[in-house]
Amino acid sequence: MQIMIHSHSSTTFSNICQLVQLAKHIDTALIQPFLALGGKSKPVTPSPRFGTEGSIENLLSKIDDPVVREQERLRTQCLSRDGYRCVITKAYEETANPPPQILFVGNLIAAHIIPFCLGSFSTNDEARGLGEIWQCFYRYFPGVRSRLNFTQASINDMQNVMMLETAVHTYFGRFKLALEPTSVENQYRIWHSFATGLPLYAHSLPQDRIITLKAQNGRYPLPSPILIETHYLIARIINATGRGEVVNDILRDYNGTPTLARDGTTDTYKDCD
Repeated sequence: MQIMIHSHSSTTFSNICQLVQLAKHIDTALIQPFLALGGKSKPVTPSPRFGTEGSIENLLSKIDDPVVREQERLRTQCLSRDGYRCVITKAYEETANPPPQILFVGNLIAAHIIPFCLGSFSTNDEARGLGEIWQCFYRYFPGVRSRLNFTQASINDMQNVMMLETAVHTYFGRFKLALEPTSVENQYRIWHSFATGLPLYAHSLPQDRIITLKAQNGRYPLPSPILIETHYLIARIINATGRGEVVNDILRDYNGTPTLARDGTTDTYKDCD
């Protein structure tokens, strides 16, 4: 996608600068954190939208201490709920004495749908950055809050975790693999971004690429369809844009002149920094 600018007015230039800043904000506040895989993200570019400071402060007031790592509890409960199997490949947890009829075993991980890093901070600056990330997340995926009331404190909820084999978890965490909702409740189509050269786990996927999530232990809720769909949509955005190709096109270099060029080749990224 190419963004071509055909105006010389200062108002238009101001609007373009706001568009550039908004694009940078989306990239740093939404795309990068979801690709962080538990690592630390870059400082968030402030949003150019008016009134966001107040909403960020409101969100910050609700953020408690960093989320306590409860991986063992989650893993035990999720293994029980998911029948000691990867929900995608059906590989059985190798340490759980798999029955003789089991074809595939593996090391299973309690994988977060919405990345765990969005619930973890250790400094005030990180807490503020986290508030901006959630503010952006809620803006573009409002149902996460309005329909599910999902917050920073919900990161370790069972609805945000499912058992995945190690290799599957790697691609799921990188948004190379996702679950596309179907019209049937708790049924999903396996989606991946690989045009060729499928990963090794592909041989254990169902031929129709359809899976149905079922709770083997009714004490625990299934992963939330809202969160699974959100992960899928973000995966599609990331892979359609090449981690922000559309954003980068908005920010792309044209010819780098101090005013908007007649042919639309102004370097808006440089001028608006």
